[in-house]
Amino acid sequence: MSKILKNVLVIFFILFTISVNNSNASQDPPPEKVQQAILSQIKKIEQLVKEPAIVKSIVKQNEKNIPLAEIQAIDKTWIATPGLSSLMKTLMTNLSAQRLKRLARSPLYAEIFIMDNQGALVAMTRKTSDYWQGDEAKWKKAFNDGQGATFVDKPQYDKSTDSILIQVSLPIKNTDGTTIGTITVGLNLDKLKASLK
Repeated sequence: MSKILKNVLVIFFILFTISVNNSNASQDPPPEKVQQAILSQIKKIEQLVKEPAIVKSIVKQNEKNIPLAEIQAIDKTWIATPGLSSLMKTLMTNLSAQRLKRLARSPLYAEIFIMDNQGALVAMTRKTSDYWQGDEAKWKKAFNDGQGATFVDKPQYDKSTDSILIQVSLPIKNTDGTTIGTITVGLNLDKLKASLK
């Protein structure tokens, strides 16, 4: 059994538990259908991360070799900033962000962002809660010490999008197969369920 399938099976059991404990369970699609929908989205994301513009933007950022201490300092400023700084605007308008936004037109995608080999943001569709993702499971498990892996997190409330999301994270690889960064896509669980009815 592949790691992706094992990971999605974990989500299947979480969704099953939610549906058993949910008073609206009879209105929800079966967990198997939700699982299949997540696997389908993973395939779409796998194609997206092969796009040259996305790969090139991560390679370019990795080449800067920004010290982790500097990334963490940017992160502190980011968290303390209530509006949009010039850095945030840049990360929402660069070439990779424009491509991500085209995908994010689907109501299923609440947010999409890509990160470099240290977990620092490279592009995003909307402002995230923080700049440095390198200390979070979504980056750690998808980067997987440079080995790369698909990680599907449990459904949870996301403050930045004000919705229940299932975050799907995948490695981004260079043309030689080296893992150079990661992508996280926040799937809106309610909209995903609604699309299956």
